[in-house]
Amino acid sequence: MAFSSDKLLTYDGKNLSGKNNFGTNVILLHYGKVDKEMGSLANEENDKLGMYQLNIFTEPEKKLLKDQLLKTLQKPVFDTIIQGMEFAAKANDVVETGNKFKQVVSIWKNKDAVYYYIVSEIDNKPKENKCKLFVFKNKEWKNFLKGSGYIQTDKIPY
Repeated sequence: MAFSSDKLLTYDGKNLSGKNNFGTNVILLHYGKVDKEMGSLANEENDKLGMYQLNIFTEPEKKLLKDQLLKTLQKPVFDTIIQGMEFAAKANDVVETGNKFKQVVSIWKNKDAVYYYIVSEIDNKPKENKCKLFVFKNKEWKNFLKGSGYIQTDKIPY
């Protein structure tokens, strides 16, 4: 479920709602669903919130979120910036597009919760520029992020 409500879209009391031409800031709530044939996985329970995710498209709220994370959680356990050139498949070849990309990944662990923060930016593709924060407590969500193609998930402390 995704929500853009001002009441739900907050971090540490700061409103992160907003929208621009490329997207609306939302919070997604990920719930466990126990498979009837396989049973539960680890701490999975029906209708129990397993992870929440913030998708932020607007620049002021991206900065506000990062500032609040640094204020409340202090120094990340992992922090990196990856820069390079974007590549694309064209006529069965991989070619450089000429667009620069940048990804920022920061990871915090506070008590038993993990905060995985990623910002992706690609020159000439403002629709691709977004910030995401995932907050979870169980290792299965780390594996979910890894399986979804997120980078540096091996740095998540579990």
